[in-house]
Amino acid sequence: MVVAGSVKFLQWSSLLSSWKGVAFSTFGLAVVTGLMQVLILFSQAERSNPAKVAPAKPKNKEEQPKAINDKQQ
Repeated sequence: MVVAGSVKFLQWSSLLSSWKGVAFSTFGLAVVTGLMQVLILFSQAERSNPAKVAPAKPKNKEEQPKAINDKQQ
């Protein structure tokens, strides 16, 4: 549906019938492509630094020696 609408718009506007229209369309496509590349780079930069999680503390201090004793046996 979007493709059909785009084709109808290009036929109606005669945008690609002159070199000026072709240059305008190419420039617009280049701007959109550059903007998408920048947005992709920024979204990857946020995910590349994972948050450091502090180690979990045992709820009960009595459980810790038991775990250590289990590992030694």
